Amino acid sequence: MIIHPEKECHSVDTHHWQMVRESTDCTSILTWCTDDYLRPTENPFNPEKEVIDELGESLSALKTVILPPCSQVTIDFILNQAVRLEKLVVADWNQDRLSVWKGTSCIKENSLIELVELAADSNTAKRQLASVLSSQMSNFLAGDVAVYIPKRFRRLDPNLAQMLEKTTLRIQQKYCSDAAFRSLHAWHLTINKFLNLSHGAQFNLSHLHIQASTIVIVGAGPSLDQNVQSLTNYRDNVLIIATDASISTLFAHNIKPHLIVSMDDASLTWRFYANHLSECSDVPLIIPYEANHLVLRHYPGPVCLVEKTNERDDWFRQMKSMSDTLLVGRCVGHMAFHMAAHFRPKNLIMIGFDLAYKGNEFHSKEMKVPFNQGKGSTNVIELGGINGGTVKSDLSMEFYRDYFETVISDSGINVINATEGGAAIAGTSVQPLSEALEEFASEIKVNQLRKSNSLCESLLDSEELNLLGKQLNSLIEEIVLAQKNPRRYLLEHQSSLATLFSPDNPAYSLLSSCCSLLLISKFQNALNDNISLFSGIDDLINIFAMLLDDMLESGRLLSAMILFHDNEFSSDALPRYHQSVLLLEPHDNNMNYADIVSQIVTDKRTIITQSESLSLPEIWEILNRESIQTIVCFNSSIIPDTWSVPGIQCIDIKTSFSPKDYERSLWIPDYQIVCLDDTIFLEWESLIPGDIPIQTLKEIEING
Repeated sequence: MIIHPEKECHSVDTHHWQMVRESTDCTSILTWCTDDYLRPTENPFNPEKEVIDELGESLSALKTVILPPCSQVTIDFILNQAVRLEKLVVADWNQDRLSVWKGTSCIKENSLIELVELAADSNTAKRQLASVLSSQMSNFLAGDVAVYIPKRFRRLDPNLAQMLEKTTLRIQQKYCSDAAFRSLHAWHLTINKFLNLSHGAQFNLSHLHIQASTIVIVGAGPSLDQNVQSLTNYRDNVLIIATDASISTLFAHNIKPHLIVSMDDASLTWRFYANHLSECSDVPLIIPYEANHLVLRHYPGPVCLVEKTNERDDWFRQMKSMSDTLLVGRCVGHMAFHMAAHFRPKNLIMIGFDLAYKGNEFHSKEMKVPFNQGKGSTNVIELGGINGGTVKSDLSMEFYRDYFETVISDSGINVINATEGGAAIAGTSVQPLSEALEEFASEIKVNQLRKSNSLCESLLDSEELNLLGKQLNSLIEEIVLAQKNPRRYLLEHQSSLATLFSPDNPAYSLLSSCCSLLLISKFQNALNDNISLFSGIDDLINIFAMLLDDMLESGRLLSAMILFHDNEFSSDALPRYHQSVLLLEPHDNNMNYADIVSQIVTDKRTIITQSESLSLPEIWEILNRESIQTIVCFNSSIIPDTWSVPGIQCIDIKTSFSPKDYERSLWIPDYQIVCLDDTIFLEWESLIPGDIPIQTLKEIEING
C-alpha cells in the first residue's frame, strides 16, 4: 500500500525513517519516506487486525513473542491479548529506524518488553538473539513462542524478517534436540555423575603445567586419514589434544597425544580405549562428571574430572566437595576446543573436523566404533564447504558448526582450519595442515603426570548424600500418595505444589534430572499459570500423572544408586560378599535354561532366577537385597548398566548366532560370552574383539 503525500501526514521528512500517521484517528507507524511516496511497515488503519490474522487463537497461549519495532497499538494489543506473556522481544539491526522508533517513546515502561539492538553483521545478530532467548527453553518446548512480522515490514526488510524467523526456528530445533537427548539419556547422565563422584579422580586441571603457543585439536572426521601423517614430524612442537574417537588413527601413525578429552555418556565409549590401554597409560584424560563411569574406573592413565560450566543440576552442585570447571559444549570436539582455550594459546589448529560426509563416510577409517551403526542420518542437509560449493551433512553437525563459530568469535585465538575437507567454519583461516604446522609450530613444555591411586578419593559429601537420601525417600512417598488420586491431590495441594516440585527442592532437582524434560516443562508451565487459564484441569491432571510415573521410576533407580554407594563406600557398612548368581531367564520354553546355568555354576552358589523382562530398577533392587556376584543372561538380553554400575560380572550365553544392533555396547569390562557349541563359538569369535573373553559351555567354570 502507498500513502500519498497529499493525504494528511505528520512528521514527514524525505529519505528517512519516520513515525507517520495517516490521519489524526490513526496510530503512528514506522514509515520509509522518499520524495515520491511513503512506505509504512504496518497497516496504518488497523494494525491490530493483522496481528489477529497472523497469530489467531494462539495469541492467548503465547509466552514469548519476537517482533521488529511496531506501533504502540500493535504492542499494546499483544500485551493485552497474550495473557500468559512472559517476554516480548523487540529486535532490529537498522539503527536509523530503531533510533526514530525509540525517540517517539512509544514503549511504556514494561518489564515484559526487552529491546535488542542487533549488530549489522548477521552472524553476530543471530548470536545476540539466541542469547536473549536462552532463558525461554521451557516456552520453546511447549510451543509457546512465536515471531510476528507485519507483511509490509517483511517487504521493506526481508533480511531482518528472515533472520528473526530462521533464528527462532533454529533455537527451537536446538532446544527440542536437547530435550530429546535429555529424555533418552537423563537417567544415565545422573547415574554417571553419582558413580564418578564416588570414585573421584587422579589429578586436577591445576596439576597440568603446559606452555604451548600452538595447540592442535584432533577430531575424527574422514579427512583425518589424508593428512594425519603431516602431524608426525611436529608431535614434539605442538600440543596435541585428541578427541576420544580420534586416538585409534593417531596411535596407528605412532602419534601419542598430550591430552585426550571424552564426554559421551554411552558405554560404547569404552571401545575407543579398549585396544589402546598400553598407549594410554601415561596420557592424561579429561572428562566431565556425566561421562560414562566405565572410563574413569578402567582408564589406565591419570584422569581429571571437570564440572560443566553452568551446571544446571542443583543436587549435583550441592553434593560435590570440590571440582574443576570447564566449558564443554555440545560434543567432544567442542570440549577439545575449550580444553585448548584453557591454556591460552596464540594459535589453534583444527584437523579432522569435517562436520560432513566424505562419500558415505562420516568418520576416519580407524574409528571402529560407529555410533550410528552405518544407518546414516535422518536429517541430511547441505552446508557450505571449506573448499567452496556445498557438502552433505546433517542437522546435528550444523548445530555443532554454529557453536564452533560462536566460541571461535569470542576466543581471541588465531584459529586455523586445517581439516582439508568438509564444512566451512566462519572465523577460521583455511590452510593445509603441513603449511600450518610449518608456520606455527614451536617449542612446548608439558609436565608428566602419572596415575596415582592415592589421589583417587570420593568427592561425594557423605552428610549431604545422607540428607539427600532422606529427602528423596520423603518425596517418593509423596509421589506414591499422589498417584492414588492425581485429581484430588492436585486440588488439595495447590498451594504447596510449587514448593514440592520446585528446582529449589534438592530431592525434586535430583528426580527431575532423570525425567523427561518435555514433561517437566509442561508441568512447570502449568504450575506457573493459574490453573483456570490452563486449557483444562483434565490436561493438567494427565501431565501430572505421567510425570508422577516418570518420577517414581527415576526414584527407584536413584534409591538403588544411593544404596550401592552406602554398601561400597560407607565406613560403617558391612563387608559385602558376593555369593549368588542372578539368572535372567528368557520366556522361550523350548530350552531348559536353568540346566544350562547349573553346568556353569559348579561351586554350589545360590542361583536366583528372574524373568529377563524385569526393569532395571527391579534388577538393581535384587542386587542390593541379595549377595550377587554374577548376572547370567541369554542372547544379549541385557543392558550394560545392569552389571557395570554395581561392578559385578556378566555372562552372556549364546544359543545361536544372532547379533543385535546394540551388540558393541556390551563389549565392556567384566563381560564374557559362553557359547553352547563349537559352531556358535566360531561364529561369535569372528565378530567380537580380542579383549572380550569367549568360551564354549564345556570350557567355562565360575570360581566361587
